[in-house]
Amino acid sequence: MSKYDKNVGFVEGLNKTSEDEIFMAVEATGKTQVTVSLIAGPNISWWKGIKTGQWEMLSSQDDRVGPNLGNYPMSFLQDNKGNSIAKVCKAKGSGIHTPMYDLMVKNGFKLGYHYTFTWLKD
Repeated sequence: MSKYDKNVGFVEGLNKTSEDEIFMAVEATGKTQVTVSLIAGPNISWWKGIKTGQWEMLSSQDDRVGPNLGNYPMSFLQDNKGNSIAKVCKAKGSGIHTPMYDLMVKNGFKLGYHYTFTWLKD
């Protein structure tokens, strides 16, 4: 288990924040893009999503628990300096889709890998 560090990003295994627990698994795919999946764990029903700007890349809500996945070019996830473009978001308060974390991983995303984010607790 690891305490989430916003300067490092998500690490493989369990990432704990002050209000969430998100498990990240990584596996090689051999594809020429980055594959990202989002899964809502048991008892997670409010909207969870990954967005870039105003565009929703992946989401889960209620019985749409996933896995929801997409294959993305690196430019959808980070800029040419390695800074995160996408955000991990969740519905808060009156259902407002709120950015919570930069979608970044320790040592950066790598082409040809599948990153699965399972939201376990909120």
